[in-house]
Amino acid sequence: MAAGLILAILALFMAPMSLRELCVYLNRSDFVSDELQLEFFKPPGKGRGSSGWLEGRIVSTGEPYRTDRWQVVGLDRLRELSREGRLQGYRVPVWYLPKHGFWSTIDKINPFRVQTPDEFAQGLPAGLIAANVVIAWGCVLLIRRGAGFPKAP
Repeated sequence: MAAGLILAILALFMAPMSLRELCVYLNRSDFVSDELQLEFFKPPGKGRGSSGWLEGRIVSTGEPYRTDRWQVVGLDRLRELSREGRLQGYRVPVWYLPKHGFWSTIDKINPFRVQTPDEFAQGLPAGLIAANVVIAWGCVLLIRRGAGFPKAP
């Protein structure tokens, strides 16, 4: 039972990455090359609940974009731009998925519609996603066994 719970925690930590990468893979042909124009950056503070965020607009559509994913620009680069007073109006190349009903709902839960060129070029990490599925399946089997449920036929 304990091993199953440990695996469940591991699978839960890997789930957001798996979902994000799967969503990118399923919509890969709809992504367009664009730029994110930065407007505001609140650096993460010290202590709990102060994660900070980044705000900007997608250049081609003017759609506002807000995230706590620093990979889009890089935390060190954001701090440097902010310190130098060059943040507002700074443009960063991105791959962008224009709004698509269902997908924009998933993006609110697990942001994936704006990707850096490097993230987008990596493609689907099928091995990591498969590992997450195997770990999740293993945790279900171990928890069932630990709880005394009969084996599945």
